[in-house]
This record gives sequence, C-alpha cells and structure tokens, in this order.
Amino acid sequence: MSKRWNIFLTGYGIAVAFFTFWIVVLGVIRNEIIPYITTCSENNLCELTNLGALSVEILITTFVGLLILKIQKEHSESLAKVSRGITEKVYARKIDYYTIDVQFDELEKDDPEKAEKVVLEGSQMLVDLLVKQGKSTKDIEIPGRGKAKEIEFEKRILKITIPVVRRSCFTEGYAKSVNLHLRTDNFDLLNEVITQQKLRYWDLEWQLVGSYPVKSIMDKISENLGKTPGSSSMSSTPAQENIAYSATYGIIELNGIKIVARINPNSLGLTCQGRGIKQGFYRAHNLLSPEKIISILFGEVDFKEVKELLKNATEP
Repeated sequence: MSKRWNIFLTGYGIAVAFFTFWIVVLGVIRNEIIPYITTCSENNLCELTNLGALSVEILITTFVGLLILKIQKEHSESLAKVSRGITEKVYARKIDYYTIDVQFDELEKDDPEKAEKVVLEGSQMLVDLLVKQGKSTKDIEIPGRGKAKEIEFEKRILKITIPVVRRSCFTEGYAKSVNLHLRTDNFDLLNEVITQQKLRYWDLEWQLVGSYPVKSIMDKISENLGKTPGSSSMSSTPAQENIAYSATYGIIELNGIKIVARINPNSLGLTCQGRGIKQGFYRAHNLLSPEKIISILFGEVDFKEVKELLKNATEP
C-alpha cells in the first residue's frame, strides 16, 4: 500500500472520530443538557444521573474513535511489512563484489607538511599490514582508480589502491587526505578487514550480478512519496535501443552528514555527503543491503527505524 493511501486512511479515521464525537456531544447538549438546565432553573431540581449518562456517552465515543485509529494503524503497519517483504524479495540480487572507500584525513592547520606525513604513514601502514597478512601479492591497475595491490587471503582476493595524497575541504577546514579504494567479492573478508582495522569509510557500493530497472524504481518512489531524485542521468545507444538510467536520492541527515543512495543499472551505492573529518560509516555493510535501501526509498520502512539503523551504521 502506498504511503499516500496510508496518510488518507489515517486522516479519514481521525475525521470520522472527530465528527462522530462532536455530533454526539452536540446532540447530547441539545437533548439532555439544555432541558436539564431548564428543569433545574424552574424546579430547582438537578438530576445528577443525566450528567453521569452524558459522561459515559462521551467516554464511549472517544474510546470508539481511538479504537478505529488503533486498528487502522495496525492494519497499515501490517500492510507495510508485507510490502517491504515483497520489495526485498523482488529486488534481491546476487552480489558480484563489494567496494568501500576509506579516507585518512588530517587538518592542515598551520603545518600542511606534517598533515601530509600523518595521512601518508597511516594509509601506507594499512596497505603494508594487509600485504603482510596475505599469502601473495601482485601489482595491478583498477580501471578509474589507478594503481593497486591484489592480495590473496586463503583463496579470497582483496584489491586495494596505493596511497596518493590529495587536498580536501571539510566543515572544519582544509585537510590532507588519502583515499584507499578496497574491492572484494568476499563479504567475510571485507567485514574482517573493516572490523579488525576499525576502518571508517565514506562510500559503500554493491556491484550486482544482473541489473535493476532504474526507471521503474524512480517511478515508484515518485508514486509512493512524491520524491524526485537529487540528480539523475540517462544514457542510450545511438539507435535508442537500450536506455540506462541512474539516480541519487537523499535518505536522511544525521549529525550534519547527508546520507545519499545512488542507483545504477548494475550497482547500488551509499555515500556520506558534507561529512566532517572524523565522520563516516562503520557498520553500513552489515546493517544494510541493496534491497533494504530500495524498500527505504519506497517509504516502506518507518522513519524512526531508518534513523536508528543509519545512526548505528555511522557510530564508532
């Protein structure tokens, strides 16, 4: 059931309860209270039972209204869970490989050279440690990412780019940064590296086997929530035979971080925008999946749950 329909039903339930309440109250005032007051003024006789009956009628009406709202809420939640389950089954895909981007940052302040030394040493230490733990290593090139190391861990492969220092801008000021791109098709290996080295990463991507109908996903997000993508693009063959869409959607803002999902035909990613120097993901790879993110974008996950989920994903 779409979120708009749930909002309509909720509003309808409130309206029914409100108008029912006041119809009864006005009817009682007209039929009970006014004659009662007249009788009292004429005969100096007050029948307290009339007030008791009035109180009971008001309480019953209020209870019925609240019961209607409770039933409607439980029904909506039940339908949302069913819709969410269906969505996660429909959009579940086998993962080809996972990627994360880990950034080592140090504010320049008054000593840019010192900041560069700190991030270069920290990032190189991680690469050297992983090479030492691996069984074998070879130099490779990752398209679009540059030179890297391919490290074998008991038939599990991890690719990691070599450190290159760049200058970045954060809310706290300019910093020296090294971004390390890690890639593996083994989730357990990825989780071990992140957990053991206590890595903080700002970008996570699932590369998929198969593809997503991005345009259909965009249409359903628009239908359910009325949201348009923060950015979108379209590419096609010269003959217009195969059109590929991609889009980004903001999910939530937490502690100044804007968490954004990006959907492509063969991948789904999650990134931190506008983050501070020590902010990023710690457990997003464990707590989220492509199909869960799509159910969030469809509005099938309660906002409170989304907030709690992403709060846990971004806390050390």
